[in-house]
Amino acid sequence: MLFRSTAGDVRYRRDVHSASSYLSATEPIARFGLGGHSALEDVSVRWPDGRELELGTLEAGRVHRIAPSSLEATPAATVP
Repeated sequence: MLFRSTAGDVRYRRDVHSASSYLSATEPIARFGLGGHSALEDVSVRWPDGRELELGTLEAGRVHRIAPSSLEATPAATVP
């Protein structure tokens, strides 16, 4: 998956892969350090099959679960 977003005048890009080598896996999480910004803006996700999902603005300090089956983001939890 490819995540693209902005926070203020800073642009972010994260590539998320679920596997890194033979018989291994990594947690498919994209983390963003936003400094003093309160949200990620213009968030978009491109799935490996080419579908794109525009999410708009996502609040900082939360875990947002994004699934290709639902094609929407749902807040999962507040990060302490």
